[in-house]
Amino acid sequence: MLIALTFPWAKSRKYSLSALIGSIEIDSELTDTEIIIVHGSLKKSIERISKKFDKIIICISFMTPDLKHIKNEIDSLSSLHNPIRKKLILIAGGPHPTGDPLGTLKMGFDIIVIGEGEKTLRKIISKIKNNDSIEDLKGLAYQKNHQSFIKKSNDWINLDDFPAFAPLHHLFSPIEISRGCPFVCNFCQTPRIHGGSMRHRSISNICRHLKYASKIGKKNTWFISSNAFAYGSFDGKKTNETAIEDLLRSIRKIPNMEKIFFGTFPSEVRPEFVTDDLVSLVIEYCTNRTLSIGAQSGSNRILKFIHREHTVEEIMNSIEIVREYGIIPYVDIIFGLPSENNEDRARTRELMKFVIDKGGTIHSHVFIPLPGTPFERFTPGRITSEDMNYIQKLTARGKANGSWQHQMRIGEEIDSVFQSKKRALKKSSDDLNIFRLM
Repeated sequence: MLIALTFPWAKSRKYSLSALIGSIEIDSELTDTEIIIVHGSLKKSIERISKKFDKIIICISFMTPDLKHIKNEIDSLSSLHNPIRKKLILIAGGPHPTGDPLGTLKMGFDIIVIGEGEKTLRKIISKIKNNDSIEDLKGLAYQKNHQSFIKKSNDWINLDDFPAFAPLHHLFSPIEISRGCPFVCNFCQTPRIHGGSMRHRSISNICRHLKYASKIGKKNTWFISSNAFAYGSFDGKKTNETAIEDLLRSIRKIPNMEKIFFGTFPSEVRPEFVTDDLVSLVIEYCTNRTLSIGAQSGSNRILKFIHREHTVEEIMNSIEIVREYGIIPYVDIIFGLPSENNEDRARTRELMKFVIDKGGTIHSHVFIPLPGTPFERFTPGRITSEDMNYIQKLTARGKANGSWQHQMRIGEEIDSVFQSKKRALKKSSDDLNIFRLM
């Protein structure tokens, strides 16, 4: 049976595609499965390849902001001719499907990968390839005989067992050095997807990736972590300065690896982890002269409500430290968080002014409710006219940036989709049985 494994491309999922396709590249049982990265129209691509393959597995990893676009893409496949539709198996994974597996099934997907996908996706593909049932697998959801089965798994992967990118398909991404987070912020999906403890990729494994990258002409490196300054920490709640220095020193020795960016996008650092010793290591070994600091709010009441486990005073202290070393603080702020009031907003503007006065930059976000989090049922955030005027003034001065306007539009779209989903679920609740097998 000829199987095509298709991955629709999008900028928002390039990191996940690198990891997922990389995991398939090293699986000896799947070497004869053709991987096709789809650019442009998914429907047209399926029509083009349908004559060649007996089965076409469509794998889409996506986040909640992509929900409307994904829904439109899946809906477009319904107009395919019936012989083509019968060849399709639609698999969804990533943050949104993990948080809302039942809702994602109702979008038209056949299988949902819940949680980490590298190992589970390979097992699913092998089952399909051998015409076996997926019913004995965990970490997924599916429907059978009008029943939905949700089988969760806490079988976290060892990062060293899987590549950080997919060299055979020329997909390169920042190296994921840590996974999981012990700080279970109420708005964040990370600990719900990857667990509440941190796992780290070993220094030898990281360097092996970067030595390969440097040999093919890659000269710069970035990292993925929920908190770069927690690398090597046993519990993710304390710093391990020795591990971080060993990592950075080892990378610096790699030939032709000219620039190291640590503690900046697509990573950030928590403010209470910022110390003189760690910032001095960034100065000594790294290229970046900015540091991404996750503040989120200038109100201690809000920080407590969202379960950040740090204070405004610790945010201000971290900014003082990085400025002493000539590093520019790049500070994340989330507007429209649940329960936010005028006093909270005033406190946040005070913090923003403090950041600007210290020579920093504000990175603005708007709260989006994410499935699977304690805040999933709150309405999307809105920015008040006073906050909006302040952000716009800072932006005009080059002191603020971010996609807050786009996020507000996305929030409205998500709210519309969720309301439609709630109505559909209520209508069909009498006909659908749900089995949750932990």
